[in-house]
Amino acid sequence: MLLVKHNIVRQAAVLCLLAFSFIASAQVSPEPFITHRFVLIGDAGRLLNGRSIVPEAVARHINQTDSTATILFLGDNVYEKGLPDKEDNNYEAYTEVLSKQLLPFDSHAANVYILPGNHDWQKSGPEGWERIKRQAAWVDSLHKSNIIFMPKEGCPGPEEITINDSITLVILDTQWWLHPFDKPGIDSDCACKTEEDVINALKNIAYRNRNKRIIFTSHQPMRSYGIHGGYYTLKQHMFPFTEMADNAYIPLPVLGSLYPLVRGTFGNIQDLKHPEYRSMVSRIEEAMSAAPDVIYAGGHDHSLQLIQEGTQSYIVSGSGINRERVKKGKNASYVSDQRGFVELVYRSDGSEQVVIYEVDEQANYRIAYDTVLPMKPLPKEIPLTAETDIQQDSITVAIAPEYDHVNNAHRFWFGENYRKIWATPVTLTVFYIEKEGLQILQQGGGQQTKSLRMVDAAGKEWVLRTVQKDPAKALPENLRGTVAKNIVQDQISAAQPYAPLTVPILAEALGVPHANPQIVFVPNDPALGMYRAEFANSICIFEERQPTSNGAVRTYNTTKVLEKLQEDNDNLIDEKAVLTARMLDLLIGDWDRHEDQWRWQKTIDGKRSVYAPIPRDRDQTYFVNSGILPYIASRKWAMPKIQGFDEKIRDVNGFMFNARYFDRFFLHELNDTEWIKVLKHLQTTLTDSIVTEAVHQLPDSVYAQCGDQIRDNLIARRNALLKNGLKFYAFLAQTVEIPGSDKNDFFELTYQNKGDIRLKVYKIKKDGSKGNVFYERTFNKKVTKEIRLYGRGGEDVFEVTGKGRSPIKVRMVGGSEKDSFNINAAVHSRKNLIIYDRSDKENEFPKCSKAIIHKSTHPEINEYNGRTFKYNQLLPQAAGGYNFDDGIWLGAGIQYTKHGFRKEPYAQRHRLLLGHALATKATNVKYSGHFVKFIGNNDLKINFDARAPDNVSNFFGIGNETEFVKNGDNPITYYRTRYNLITAQIKLEHTFARTFKVYGGLIGQYYSTDSTENIGRYINVYDSSNPEENVFTKKIFAGLIGGFQLDTRNSEFMPIRGVYWNTFLTGMQQLDESNQNFGRFETDMTVYTSFNKDPRFVLINHFGGGLNAGDPYFFQMCYLGGSTNLRGYRNYRFAGNNKFFYNIEMRLKLFDFTSYLFPGSIGLIAFNDLGRVWSDGESSSLWHDGYGGGFYIVPAKMLVVNMTLGFSKEGVLPYISLGVKL
Repeated sequence: MLLVKHNIVRQAAVLCLLAFSFIASAQVSPEPFITHRFVLIGDAGRLLNGRSIVPEAVARHINQTDSTATILFLGDNVYEKGLPDKEDNNYEAYTEVLSKQLLPFDSHAANVYILPGNHDWQKSGPEGWERIKRQAAWVDSLHKSNIIFMPKEGCPGPEEITINDSITLVILDTQWWLHPFDKPGIDSDCACKTEEDVINALKNIAYRNRNKRIIFTSHQPMRSYGIHGGYYTLKQHMFPFTEMADNAYIPLPVLGSLYPLVRGTFGNIQDLKHPEYRSMVSRIEEAMSAAPDVIYAGGHDHSLQLIQEGTQSYIVSGSGINRERVKKGKNASYVSDQRGFVELVYRSDGSEQVVIYEVDEQANYRIAYDTVLPMKPLPKEIPLTAETDIQQDSITVAIAPEYDHVNNAHRFWFGENYRKIWATPVTLTVFYIEKEGLQILQQGGGQQTKSLRMVDAAGKEWVLRTVQKDPAKALPENLRGTVAKNIVQDQISAAQPYAPLTVPILAEALGVPHANPQIVFVPNDPALGMYRAEFANSICIFEERQPTSNGAVRTYNTTKVLEKLQEDNDNLIDEKAVLTARMLDLLIGDWDRHEDQWRWQKTIDGKRSVYAPIPRDRDQTYFVNSGILPYIASRKWAMPKIQGFDEKIRDVNGFMFNARYFDRFFLHELNDTEWIKVLKHLQTTLTDSIVTEAVHQLPDSVYAQCGDQIRDNLIARRNALLKNGLKFYAFLAQTVEIPGSDKNDFFELTYQNKGDIRLKVYKIKKDGSKGNVFYERTFNKKVTKEIRLYGRGGEDVFEVTGKGRSPIKVRMVGGSEKDSFNINAAVHSRKNLIIYDRSDKENEFPKCSKAIIHKSTHPEINEYNGRTFKYNQLLPQAAGGYNFDDGIWLGAGIQYTKHGFRKEPYAQRHRLLLGHALATKATNVKYSGHFVKFIGNNDLKINFDARAPDNVSNFFGIGNETEFVKNGDNPITYYRTRYNLITAQIKLEHTFARTFKVYGGLIGQYYSTDSTENIGRYINVYDSSNPEENVFTKKIFAGLIGGFQLDTRNSEFMPIRGVYWNTFLTGMQQLDESNQNFGRFETDMTVYTSFNKDPRFVLINHFGGGLNAGDPYFFQMCYLGGSTNLRGYRNYRFAGNNKFFYNIEMRLKLFDFTSYLFPGSIGLIAFNDLGRVWSDGESSSLWHDGYGGGFYIVPAKMLVVNMTLGFSKEGVLPYISLGVKL
């Protein structure tokens, strides 16, 4: 018995020891393993001794079979200005740079992502978008599934890439945000079209991945202590030219500090201190704040940096080839100015390790720094529950009754619209996501709507789109965010919320593909997930995302179709289908038809692929325009597209604005006869009964209020459709662009007897003969003014046959390969036949007697850009003000802007302004004309300033201490002089780097006065003392003028930052009896300083001076006084041979306001002006000082009113000025 007990005890002890051993071993955690690593390479866009050393080092560092690695090129992949056209002489050298960066990884298991940088966007140049798309296409041409350019098409992203269950990669093209020229926007196919879209997408990504670790990558970093962070050394202050050339050690003390101080304080747009950049960073970080663990990585600065602000980490890896200075800033854990790369390692225990490697010129690498980042705990997922329990299948509800809760005055100013329709209760189906068998794919975006893309079990995609909208993005940029939200939102009531229900019957009758929308109520459904806040308890439209008429499974976006057309001339557009769809748009008043509002279905016809359009998103159907303010906004010079759904179409061309590129892409072949057939088909097909049936799809309670009016309007518009359609045809036919393909194309132009031109475009067979015709149209000389043909890729032939001449201008633009231009001897239309092609290619040109020929070695000469069309515009102009000298001054005029071929920002601009002072009865007429590229790349500018008739100006004599004797009730009358002065200038101007202009030309002056109009005035005393001037004799002058202008202001209307500097030198000879001459040098600079994108405080420094030489008359002297340079003193108070002035002004915005009609802002103004003049024979040390202040009002950023008081020893003077931006 004892033995048994002993054995039991021993066995129990052994079991206890084993259990303890097991528990102990279980408490020893296994070594954490690497779950993923990111290798960051930035700014590697040139070679060193023929090698790309940092990518070479990384390729050796990462095992070829390591699938847990991701390699990121953080932009600036091709210096200096991205990837040019393949016809560029250095194209192969640029692609070699890309090849040597990327091909070391072609056999790796790691994914390689290539991000764009500012240099890839042509160093923020005007061709940046094209160069980005070209670089992406080159990367795609490698056909390496692991080497990927992101984002595509120049879109901003953000791209969300799931690495594993715990890590997400985010890629954003921050250069898109900062780019000053063309980029994909509201009319594009990008998922995000605006900054607001990007921010919303980032918020969604942050929310979706709040339980994961995120690496956020972009070219521009969120923090940096390098050059773009504002870091400069003594070298840059002493030797500023070393910024442009390494060995330019030219000492420039003091002055040399100007550039680094200004850039280091304010930055250019590529610097973190620039307001636009700062705003971008702030908004990005705020959007990502829902995710607790985000590491930001970028390049841009040519250094290696790890910056840690508390627990937030920032990585800069931008020394892939270049090396630049960097400082160890306050929050810098490590910085290096050596070449290298950064590795971010994630491990299974949640730890994050940063390893910084330096690379020498032989591509050897070493660890320079290694650290583990502070651990960030991730939140646990909380199950979602419904806040309200809606179990019924339907609900009766009004969409937005608040639109009808306004008074009669509001309706007068803003319109009756469809307010009562929005407030009418309607019974709707309750929409449950899971009950419908749907899953959410992603949030979409539109110009005004919020939407969700969904997929059903069969893989078919659907869209859930809110009926209620946010119209801010549909407004002109200068109104976005400035008009009070309730007023802007109120105008949504102009849209008919149930209109999409009526479209399918009309579209079906015409054979136009269409969705079958339902209007549903979306409850607070847990299946909405992160989108509950935006979509719960809302009314939405639910419809197919890609409706087709031919059962096609796959559809294409507009960008892809345009690419297909370029790839092969066997890819064609069904233009009759396009025209039918567009005329349906016109009929139903659907003005919002930009490129993203369409999908395309493909039909195979032998070897040809024919693409037909699929209209989407009928939200603006039957949009109305009523009320005083919407009526003004819909004028031809403002936003004619919102003219509204009435019986008559006031301006068909303006109505079609949103599809201005789309229509020119896809409606350039049909002639007027074919348009008439399509239009008449619409008129006969859409019978009264079909129209009535369609409108009856409105809910009964809605139809009762507006159905009859909509039906009557549709019938009236249908009856006038032929007339209006042909008006639009004539508008499109004025200038027609026909792009070829990348295959060999044969353009055959035949001049016909009456001056019309027939165009046929053929395929070219392999044997060089003409193949099938794929384009044919005859252009009527009475309608068409210009035809533009583009060869694009392939070896193209342009042949002009027939005889005689035509008033139609034909531009033939060659392509990237050998082209031939042949003109029949019987064609005599040289001035209207213009050829553009390369001079360094084996192109065949006709004799110069047959055509105007433009040659260049630059690939831009062959460029085709289908998004350059702009409407010519006639705008009203207005101005006004008040001062003691003129009293109330009013101005009115016009501005006409005309656009033309390859001329930016316009071809011509003419401004005419007539001003009149009520107190003095003085009149002023000003004209300015600007003709872009008038001679070569030089602009012609004409300025005419007539201070006539009845001009009145103050004249107190010559000198810095002239007296102002204040005798009598109105002492200023004594010093007023009546004379007319007309000044005219005609100049050529050349622009460098967008902001700097040099000009030179002719100047003339005409002066006249009448002694009888100046009786009892001071001018008679002056005439007696200076008889050689012959004050009351007419004078004519002619001479030369030259100068330069620097303009970096962010806005001409009310600038908040930038510099405006104008300097000129002029010399004039008198042409009449006296034969005197004089010359003047004058300079005027204004510097606007602010520190935020939307600053409360703006500092303005304004200074200038003038020097006269020769024998100027009194009216040619340098003047000071008045609002232009010396406030507190009368206009033209001091006159002398020389002058200098300095004005400092501070503006402080006090608050924004919302009035009944418009919002705006109010601020304070404070100023101090200092100045003096110098004259011959005078000894004066006096400086005149004026100071004062006031306030400004800026309603809706369309009008600025300044009201100030100026104080000086001569009194107190009020100034009121009014400027209008139209």
